Amino acid sequence: MANLQEQPSIFLSIPLELRLEVYKHLLVLQPVITAKNNNNNNKTTADKQQQSQLYPSILSTCKQIHTEALPILYSQNSFLAHPSTLASSPCLTPLHQPLSPSSSVGGVVSLIRRWRIRVRLDSAPPPWPASAIATAFSGADELVVQVWRAMFMSPASVDVLRRFEGVRGIRTVRIVGSICGFEGYVKWLEGTMKQQQEPEPSGDVIQEEEQQRKVLLCDEEEVPTTAATAKKQIMVGGYRCADELERKRLTGWVC
Repeated sequence: MANLQEQPSIFLSIPLELRLEVYKHLLVLQPVITAKNNNNNNKTTADKQQQSQLYPSILSTCKQIHTEALPILYSQNSFLAHPSTLASSPCLTPLHQPLSPSSSVGGVVSLIRRWRIRVRLDSAPPPWPASAIATAFSGADELVVQVWRAMFMSPASVDVLRRFEGVRGIRTVRIVGSICGFEGYVKWLEGTMKQQQEPEPSGDVIQEEEQQRKVLLCDEEEVPTTAATAKKQIMVGGYRCADELERKRLTGWVC
């Protein structure tokens, strides 16, 4: 029996590159696949929670496997940010238990590189200061912001999205969902979050960026009115636009 226990693991004898592929197969959820039914045009979604399961028990096999596989579990899966505490208690999917807050202190949360977060536009803004959002998500590989409203085209405010303006260094950014009426601002915000963190800009640069954002939001009280922009006022998506060019920019027709 002693001789059997001392025998080296066959799995650990294979090249590391192959072991990493095995870990990916066991620890990374595949994306949800949505197929279209040609008969009735209804969409059917394959529930990947049933068809693609995780096998985290491999992490408890031995210390070496735990060290090699743990970063794959957390860096290559997309985690859902907590609705109140953001990165402090994320979960892999809504069906999984969130990680404990203690995990975020020098723990596995620091390994997470892909984030998803749901924000609602037609209710009071969530209790997230802009600084907390920037700290939680800046530098991530991927950030998906899913925007929703309780009712289609219900009155909405982009105040909650404006709190993401301090996020920087995201490799891939997508703001999806109920963004009708402010597509131009969403496109600008996605580009802003992809920018790398730079030294503190000068006052002129800050003023120019603020003016660009105000134009995209068509803030009637803050955007200066000139002879060129005082032709007429047009309402788009709950915001007042000064002219046709601004209306097109707001709806994403002009970048």
